[in-house]
Amino acid sequence: MLSILLVLAKQHVDLAQITVFSLLSLALGYATFYVLSRPHFSALLRLANTLRNIEQGNGVAPSLEAPKGELKELGEGLSAMLAAMASREAKFVAAQRELELKVSEVAVSNAELAATLRRLKAAQEQLVTTEKMASLGGLVAGVAHEINTPVGVGVTAVSSMSSRIIDVRNKYQAGELGHRELNDFLDNTQQHCELLLSNLSRAAELVSSFKQVAVDQSADDLREFDLGVYLSEVWRSLSPQLKGTSLRYDMSVNDDIRVFNYPGALSQVLTNLVMNSITHGYERGEEGHLQLDVRHDGGEVELVYRDDGRGIAPEHLGQVFEPFFTTRRGRGGSGLGMHIVYNLVTGQLLGSIELHSEPGCGVEVKIRFPANIHPGAQTENG
Repeated sequence: MLSILLVLAKQHVDLAQITVFSLLSLALGYATFYVLSRPHFSALLRLANTLRNIEQGNGVAPSLEAPKGELKELGEGLSAMLAAMASREAKFVAAQRELELKVSEVAVSNAELAATLRRLKAAQEQLVTTEKMASLGGLVAGVAHEINTPVGVGVTAVSSMSSRIIDVRNKYQAGELGHRELNDFLDNTQQHCELLLSNLSRAAELVSSFKQVAVDQSADDLREFDLGVYLSEVWRSLSPQLKGTSLRYDMSVNDDIRVFNYPGALSQVLTNLVMNSITHGYERGEEGHLQLDVRHDGGEVELVYRDDGRGIAPEHLGQVFEPFFTTRRGRGGSGLGMHIVYNLVTGQLLGSIELHSEPGCGVEVKIRFPANIHPGAQTENG
């Protein structure tokens, strides 16, 4: 029994010794590992701090110090990566600043272009208005010249009648006025009165036509009117321009057409078409024929204007409605007449316009527009 106890006691002592030895070995191993790996842990901590600073936006470290050994290549690789990141970030910042500068420059350029465009548009509108006023001025000069003839005839008739009256009065007071001479005087006076009435009526018609056309062209008011009657007045106001040519004109209207529209725009359109034919379609003194056909088609009006002049070259057909395009620069052509026609038809009249022509076969212009336009339609359409 004693021997058994001694054996057990010895085993217990051995176990305790083994345990103590194991603990001492473990402690020694941990101490050795700590001592040997501490430099590596320091490098990893520095790396972690550097990456944390990068994440927080505190800048990028250009390099990392790593101990000699297995972490050296890792440290060098991370240092190279951080340096590359720093370089790319610097380039990105520089590119961003350059882009912001270019955007600023583009904004300034756009503002300058917009201002230039506004000035050009204002200048174009001013030129169009000037052309319209020039057209109206041409009508004024033509009508004034046309009125001068009947007024001159009237003045001559009145002057002749005045002299004749003085002569007859003197003979009557002297008792020398015979019955036959009195009848001659009365006949002569009647003829002079008829001549005077005819010429004054002609002048009154011209003034009336021109007055309505001129007011409509300058006012651009929307109103109801008889289209056929109004276009006849426009033709009459253009007779002074046609009088100095060998051109004749006709107009046909298939029905009584009452429209609610812009008479001034229609007057300007017809005036520009006729003046374009006179300026470009014929040589001076050349005979020709101008024709205007008007018809009512449902809720629309169709105007077809034709001349039998020299026509338009194929290469110029696509440029007819462009502003400032003319084949007679310096010879009476401004290049705005047909451009104004196009703008008035498609803008104010809310219509469409087609032009057909061949060299030597004249020109045909077909215009369609609503018979009745309600106020504000241009704003809704535009």
